[in-house]
Amino acid sequence: MGNQYSYNYNQRNSIAQPMKDFQPERYQGMWYEQAKTINIPWQKDCCYATAEYTYTDSKIELVNTCYNNQGKHQIKGIATMVPTKCNYAMLKVKFENMPGCGDYYVYYTDYDNFAIVGSPRRGYLWILSRERIISKENKMMLFNKARCLGYNIHLLKFNVFPQVMNLPKTVKANKEYHKLIYKDKCTEHYLMSLKPGQMVDWETHIGSQTTIVQQGEATFKLEGQTFVLNKAGDSIVIEPGVKHFFQNTGKKDLKLISIYAPKD
Repeated sequence: MGNQYSYNYNQRNSIAQPMKDFQPERYQGMWYEQAKTINIPWQKDCCYATAEYTYTDSKIELVNTCYNNQGKHQIKGIATMVPTKCNYAMLKVKFENMPGCGDYYVYYTDYDNFAIVGSPRRGYLWILSRERIISKENKMMLFNKARCLGYNIHLLKFNVFPQVMNLPKTVKANKEYHKLIYKDKCTEHYLMSLKPGQMVDWETHIGSQTTIVQQGEATFKLEGQTFVLNKAGDSIVIEPGVKHFFQNTGKKDLKLISIYAPKD
């Protein structure tokens, strides 16, 4: 990941300081695990992990959920604040059916978006968010914060959540000409909104293009053929290397989604 993620080995055995003036009533609610250190034995082979906290009577009730090839797994516990003058975010966690208590430090949170939590001597780390999907820029920001805390972020394992949406509603609501909503190593998904008469000029792609119209009328031309898509759900699949263009030939804004696989 480059020099910007260099690891300070001198910090490895020191105790990282949690944040001051912790407000557990604001911290409660659902958090989605974006990343964690790879050495957490009780989360081995788990994915789609979440943590839900409920603050009542000066304690935090918690429910951790994840999934593996055996299905859904949940574990419940209670977290209590360690009394300190500055109300540091130092908690003791006791899980049901597990011996002893564990240390849980909140190093950073803005309560509404992100949190970084872990163990005092940097044995474990979790990066959490309020939303399933976060931007690359926010991931970089959180990684830099973790690095500054002395964590080796090369040891982080990423958690990728399914992106759930009402596709027709999402496509129709889009007002941007070209909006990327998802990408991975193999595909890119774009929403498009074209005014009447607006077109996408002749182009080819190294992979296939699948376009689905949700509103309006699109006229596609490729290899001497013309195809008109004018009903919600109408779609066209264009094979790799085929030169094509399309235009909004209707009277309303054209709303569609195009999926490129593999991406250009």
